[in-house]
Amino acid sequence: MAGVAVVIAVAITAYVKAGGGPLMALVGIALAAWAFVGSLVEFADRIALFRTSFRNSWNRAVHLPRSAWGMTIAHASIGLSILGMTGTSAWQTESITSMKPGDRTSVAGYEFHFDSVGLVNGPNFKAERGIFTVTKDGRPIATLEPERRSYSTTRMTTTESAIHTTVFSDLYVALGDPTQNGTAWIVRIYHHPLVPWIWIGGVGMMLGGLVSLTDRRFRIGAPERRRAAGKTGGKSAPLPAE
Repeated sequence: MAGVAVVIAVAITAYVKAGGGPLMALVGIALAAWAFVGSLVEFADRIALFRTSFRNSWNRAVHLPRSAWGMTIAHASIGLSILGMTGTSAWQTESITSMKPGDRTSVAGYEFHFDSVGLVNGPNFKAERGIFTVTKDGRPIATLEPERRSYSTTRMTTTESAIHTTVFSDLYVALGDPTQNGTAWIVRIYHHPLVPWIWIGGVGMMLGGLVSLTDRRFRIGAPERRRAAGKTGGKSAPLPAE
């Protein structure tokens, strides 16, 4: 398992960032691989995968306690969350630049074209809304519309970022203050790789816990109370009807 974790860590690090990456990112990926692959290997060992016929392995999997399924799901999900946290911490990209409509800029392999900016009226605010077209290798990815809102009642200005989420990353665009001549705006662009995996792992851990709780051994404690009462000579309460 240790060798598998190291190999996966080195391979992912080399793939994501040619030439290597931060040392702690390598450690984080190794831990993620250990948790994810380890949980799958342990589950495969339980059902004797590749050591018996597929039918026997399937029967073993079907009759495994739900707590075993829940543990596998939760531990594998921990690995996904660790990988997500490592990826976004080590390889996130940020660009802060001055742009005017018609300008282009590239961030993490994505090209952002500042199409236009206009005024819009909200229910209790006025806003400058920018429109950005995002492409990658010439393919359209998304249209993002960040806003810079001004609230007249509170005299407060806020920035509403536009977010595009994929399986592997999050893209953020924020429209900042205009420049002194008013022809350009400060634009902040962020690329956070593997952020969705943090949430996928969190949902998986919750699902694993719920699956474990459906195991009958964790839901019914009456047999234990009866055995304890028998040892002490006391009377136990009748078992609840199932």
